[in-house]
Amino acid sequence: MLIALSGQYNSSLQTRLSEKFSTIDISTALDTKYASEVSLLVTRGALHVDRNLLQKLPNLKKIIKAGAGLDTIDLSAAKKRGIEVVATGGSTESVAELALALLFSCLRNIPILNDAVRRGDWGLKNDYIASSLDSRRIGIIGFGRIGQAFSIMVRSLNAPVFAWDHSIQKESKINIMSKFNISPCTSLIELLQKCNVISVHLPLGKTTRSLIGLKEFSSMQHGTILINTARAAIVEKDALINALSNGTLDSAGLDVHYNEGGEAENESLFSLKNVVLTPHVGAQSYQSQQAIAERILSEVTKFASIYPYPCNKKS
Repeated sequence: MLIALSGQYNSSLQTRLSEKFSTIDISTALDTKYASEVSLLVTRGALHVDRNLLQKLPNLKKIIKAGAGLDTIDLSAAKKRGIEVVATGGSTESVAELALALLFSCLRNIPILNDAVRRGDWGLKNDYIASSLDSRRIGIIGFGRIGQAFSIMVRSLNAPVFAWDHSIQKESKINIMSKFNISPCTSLIELLQKCNVISVHLPLGKTTRSLIGLKEFSSMQHGTILINTARAAIVEKDALINALSNGTLDSAGLDVHYNEGGEAENESLFSLKNVVLTPHVGAQSYQSQQAIAERILSEVTKFASIYPYPCNKKS
């Protein structure tokens, strides 16, 4: 059994994997004869596991994706090959906490005021009078684990919370909303019209790509705050820039981007002062990374029990 690794992982996980199993970097595997020996791929980050890559790994049997999103994996191609695909999860609280941090950064203009203090401009504070969180109506788009965790956090701070997703009528979700006094919305437009803080917590797929565009922004209240810790492509970029420029959006807190790792494509967005940006660090907490590492190790060990030979590191 040869495991191909893509992306960065904590040193403890890499050590534990290399002690028990044969591992190889995916880029090295693809350039060598070892590509045909790879039976398990562990991936995170921007690697696109598409049909072409899968063809280069003829004996691949399982893909483990660190984190929650599977949008970088061609699930249809994997299914046709009989390749099992699992996501570790493990970052729910961490991502929800970052969404809350971005919300407060926007609500209280923290980045702008931080820069003002550093340059000695104490008078700027008079130009940025904030509104309190409980004066806002919070709208959650996507009521999965992260959306639920975020909604519970803001509800505990006495803000009225509304939620919408495609499966909003599921009994488990209704029970959670009822328990924490969260109001369901029957449509996305209803939620956008009712709320002046919108937080996106959906996976990226065919039905959610460009879900929020010009039509949806036109339904929002003037001065809305948008938080996106899910995937950038859920929101149309040009429509987002337009909304930030014309006052539809007071500000936006974005942990996800249209060209992650690059600058040119996002230059117009990066130049806006009413945008708070972080480099896709929602899962970057010690606790989340440890939880993800443990799940990866568990999945690898389970796989090795089915395909046990050879499990030792290559000499």
